[in-house]
Amino acid sequence: MPYVRATNIAVLVGRLMAGLLFLWGIFGGGVFLMLIAFFVYVGGGSERHAVTSRHVLRDVQARDALTPQAEKLYTSEKISRAVDLIMASYQTDYPVFDLSNNYVGVLTRARLVDALKTVGPDGRIPDAMIAARHIPECTPTTNLADLWDTMLQSGMRVAAVKDEGQFLGLITIDDVTELFQVIGARLDGEYRRHDADPQDLSGNKPSNTPTSSRQSSGDA
Repeated sequence: MPYVRATNIAVLVGRLMAGLLFLWGIFGGGVFLMLIAFFVYVGGGSERHAVTSRHVLRDVQARDALTPQAEKLYTSEKISRAVDLIMASYQTDYPVFDLSNNYVGVLTRARLVDALKTVGPDGRIPDAMIAARHIPECTPTTNLADLWDTMLQSGMRVAAVKDEGQFLGLITIDDVTELFQVIGARLDGEYRRHDADPQDLSGNKPSNTPTSSRQSSGDA
């Protein structure tokens, strides 16, 4: 039995048990049982949401979360250039390239703020960036569920997408979280409309699964 379907069935059974506990609490079991029933019911919904969202994210590839024409910085530039970019756009984290157009690092929002406090706007980009060797990497076909795990394990909020050594762009943990929220909202709508029908708990993902997302870079 597929894991998502098994989770949905377990949630359904758990909610039925929660309903019975709640009724027992009303008819003599006390408020404590009613509270237990409430948390079982709510917890089941959260588990279903997390499992199903992760299942759907496995069908979304890293290339689909990249933003074309994202801004970038160069090692020859000053930190003030990053300030200008961040003030003029929603992008907050930037890939850094050397004068030969090789990807060499990432300047995150957190590093930019720290650099403004320590070296000021006239400091150089290399003084603030995170070197590329410390940034986790993935291929364009890496699914976002696996990429999420990679970023959490590395302790970094940003990953570089590369195709046979060629830098394609950045994906942040905020990008993946945004997809979780979009998918979760759609799934919640599906379940609210069809929760009464057991056939709709089969674990099949909605046909309108999102396959792309705007990319903005995240903090280290």
